[in-house]
Amino acid sequence: MKNKIKLLFLICLTIVCGCVKYEYTMTLGSDKKFNITIIDAIQKEYSSSLEDSFNEVKSNYEKKGYQVEEYVDEQYQGIRVSTTFSSIDDLSSNEEMTIELTKLFDQDKDKIKLFTKKKKQNITTYSADFTYNFSLSQEDKDLMKKYDIDENASSSSDLEFYYSIVLPKNIKVVKNNATEFDEKNNKLSWTLKYGEVTNINFSFTLDDKDITKNDIDFEKNVQSNNENSSISNNNRINTKKEKADINFISLILPLLIIIGIIYIFILIKRKLNSSYISHDNKGIISHQKPPNFKK
Repeated sequence: MKNKIKLLFLICLTIVCGCVKYEYTMTLGSDKKFNITIIDAIQKEYSSSLEDSFNEVKSNYEKKGYQVEEYVDEQYQGIRVSTTFSSIDDLSSNEEMTIELTKLFDQDKDKIKLFTKKKKQNITTYSADFTYNFSLSQEDKDLMKKYDIDENASSSSDLEFYYSIVLPKNIKVVKNNATEFDEKNNKLSWTLKYGEVTNINFSFTLDDKDITKNDIDFEKNVQSNNENSSISNNNRINTKKEKADINFISLILPLLIIIGIIYIFILIKRKLNSSYISHDNKGIISHQKPPNFKK
């Protein structure tokens, strides 16, 4: 991420939750095709000031062999980076490894490895061990200090990012530590918190007899996975706003009740004081002697 984008990202963290959208989605086809898509976007009101930076990032991604296009939805604008491999085996190795997702597309497309593969007879087990680390580096801290941005305000943000993978329905998920597991659609999802290191672990088995020559639904599933992730993200943001509204109401309502009680108490006190003064005045008048008009 270039300095201009990173700076705005950090500013967004100190201003409003939901300013940045960062999503990873992966989709496996029954023919072993594998797609990786990353959406990197910010709220539209800030996007125009970063147009040059996004163009520079786009050019760097394209040089490494990735497809890059403009991403726009109702709330965000940025770029969508994606690539499709002809087989998941091109991304697999017999060696165990841990992959840092935030650095995934820093390397050329033909150098990416994601899974540890072990085959026994006609059954292949693919295991993933990913980490997501978006905590502040020293460079980030120096950048924030330069522009007088509160580091503590940023690190305390509850901004979240998302990673998901959709597998063919006939594939068996052996184990996972997903935040959500949609068994019906064989979709695993993780909530990735800013400022924390998230571990993503899962494994699944693929039977040779279940492999098809051509998955005609692969492209549709890739598009659907990306769209559903966006909807899920927007729903989470809306839920956060609803919770914030509820928290605000829960704080302001008791205060309004107390003010109302005090106001009623003041009105009652004024009424009582007014009645007391009126009563005293009547008493004084009743005890006075009537005037003598006789000469």
